[in-house]
Amino acid sequence: MRREDGAQSLRENLDPAGLRDEAMEKVMPEDVRLAVVLTGNAGRRVAGLSVLARIQHAFSSVGMEPTAFVVTDADQRAVASVLGIPNDRIVENLSQLEAGTWIVCRSDMVLDRVMADHVLSLARNLGQDRHLRLGRSICIGFPVEDCSGAEPIEPKGVFVELDGPGAAFRAKRALIRACRKPVAIDGLVCRALGRPLSGWITHVLLELPVTPNMVTAVSLVLGLAAAVTVAFEQRFALGAGLLFLSWVLDNSDGEIARTKYLGSTWGAWFDIYADFLTNEAFIVGMGYGLSKALESPLLWWVGLYAAVVLALYNAVVFAHIHRLGIPDEFLFQWWFDASDEQADSESNSGGKSVDGGGGSSLARFFSYVKYLGRRDFFIFFYFVSALLGILHWALWATALGATFTGILTVGHVIFSRHRHV
Repeated sequence: MRREDGAQSLRENLDPAGLRDEAMEKVMPEDVRLAVVLTGNAGRRVAGLSVLARIQHAFSSVGMEPTAFVVTDADQRAVASVLGIPNDRIVENLSQLEAGTWIVCRSDMVLDRVMADHVLSLARNLGQDRHLRLGRSICIGFPVEDCSGAEPIEPKGVFVELDGPGAAFRAKRALIRACRKPVAIDGLVCRALGRPLSGWITHVLLELPVTPNMVTAVSLVLGLAAAVTVAFEQRFALGAGLLFLSWVLDNSDGEIARTKYLGSTWGAWFDIYADFLTNEAFIVGMGYGLSKALESPLLWWVGLYAAVVLALYNAVVFAHIHRLGIPDEFLFQWWFDASDEQADSESNSGGKSVDGGGGSSLARFFSYVKYLGRRDFFIFFYFVSALLGILHWALWATALGATFTGILTVGHVIFSRHRHV
């Protein structure tokens, strides 16, 4: 994966920590403002947050804060007071808004960051005497009482109007589904199995006072319990099942963070290191438990070998992303990824690659192989192997994969230093 692809995954998909520094640094144009029209749905809770809070968070994440809140009657003013809206930002009707381009949102809909960014982009590029609308809830242009005559636009991201029974449920499911990352990041097993399972867990947890870090902590405890179960009790199916559940919860913590805007940089680092500790502990525990169950001391050393080699690989990855200051493992770039990137650049500019194009083939080969070591794949592999009673073969496969990874890691350290000399 290219470095810029990794950065995009962090901004648009990963964002378990809510790393929106870049978005918050955007300067809102003076002639584009946001007005929120309060309705009876403003205080309605959807996926753990009020509708008004969702609108504010979504636009805040792309650098825009509401300039005005339109409150038309005493009941809505009472709601505004409960929701903590300052009196100096309340107007009684749209005609009181100053001239300029406005994004007018009725608090009868649920949207996400992607949709808010799309609306803001349209507003920034809106020509004079044009009005755009999204359903009955968003109007872009100079504010008007009736947006029915405005040009309709297609939604991009989550946009669900709360217009009938089941609308809140549909909005909640849409928000959770929006947390899914591209297959290149999530992995095939995660997309096909992990996300559907974690989605239903997240659906329940969103209504509870649960933070993403709490879920990460429970995931870590389950992972360590899985390691203890296979190591000292030799109950391999149960241990692999606990590891599988830990992995599902590991997906859920990020979904909660993105859906409820509860991400933090610390939480993202915690999530990464919790995954690392879980993986290492289970491999060591698997080796120890299998050596006792099969009376083969060699398996204990195989587990230790695999854990040490993978720890060295992770040390290189962690060192790289710590230098970047961004908790995203997909920002790590192998040396052959860099060679492939250079070859593509030279090809696009009409030049020739120094290796005659071999760099691209090598990168593609290694990229396909390394996906076998993705967390979603090997945890599912352990679970199936334990159920079939062949977990010892999974341990040998782990050692083989660790050897391959170790060779790549040594090559990366050597070639990276050579490249920077």
